[in-house]
Amino acid sequence: MTNEIKPFILQKNVISRGATSISPLLKKLILYAVYDNRAKEGKKKLSLTARQVFKMFDIKPGGKQLDKIKAIMKTSSEESIYIARGDNGDPFGFIPWFARIDYAEGKVTFTLNDELNPFFCEVGGRYHKVELERYFKLEGKYADSFYVFCLSFKYLAGKYPKKKGEWYAPISVEGLRDMLCLGDAYKDMGDLKKMIDKSLLEINEAKLGIQVDRVDVKPGKEIEGFEFHCKGYQLKIAGEAQGLDLDSLVNHEDEKLIKDNQERFDEIVADMEIYEKVAPFFSGETRTAVIKQKALEELKKELG
Repeated sequence: MTNEIKPFILQKNVISRGATSISPLLKKLILYAVYDNRAKEGKKKLSLTARQVFKMFDIKPGGKQLDKIKAIMKTSSEESIYIARGDNGDPFGFIPWFARIDYAEGKVTFTLNDELNPFFCEVGGRYHKVELERYFKLEGKYADSFYVFCLSFKYLAGKYPKKKGEWYAPISVEGLRDMLCLGDAYKDMGDLKKMIDKSLLEINEAKLGIQVDRVDVKPGKEIEGFEFHCKGYQLKIAGEAQGLDLDSLVNHEDEKLIKDNQERFDEIVADMEIYEKVAPFFSGETRTAVIKQKALEELKKELG
């Protein structure tokens, strides 16, 4: 077992329970910017090349690139997080994620809103630790939101229920829909539960030190909410802590596919700088394997 201190940030519970519609990748970049600038004075910034921005927003480069960048910058500048500061939902507020977004010399620079600093950088009130190496493994649209939501109730471990290392994270159906900004999506309860279970499965299979199970709150005929039953566990060895079986990431059949399309595969790998940005904390061998797996997924998509 390693005594190495993993990179982490302290995140206030109200942020983890807040409502925002930004993409999981953009949230990762925000946390990376918070961590990377934690010891610096002044603004917290993160600069990306145009190609990285296109990758992040899943937009094909080419055509009127500046127009596409402007559209991305405008959309991102309008993103905010809804924060309720009391159990009864009052007071509350909408806080923009970014103070400004600039383009110059082929790079887009995201400057985080200083108003968010107290929610990430100051100890006090209810907060929890987010280990970035674990958080960055989650790629599903909602998995990261469920993960930090459950962590925000970890202070109840051993109190509710009275079992060591276990706690419940309750939320109403309406509260969950608001937190995830679902809008008209998943209106059918069956579809909603499938989405929840898919997200929890990703968390559990990623070996993040927490096991989460859904329990329906159904006092009558209708489901009114959910209790996420959480159980923490100790990650035993370094390999398990990374949650990656390097040998199984790419199998022999995949190796043949790569070999048959080596030139294109190498081009895709070269275009994977974005994964260096959002997963900078893996060791060299693991990082290489992760990028290789991402490039393989892209290759398979192209080949159909």
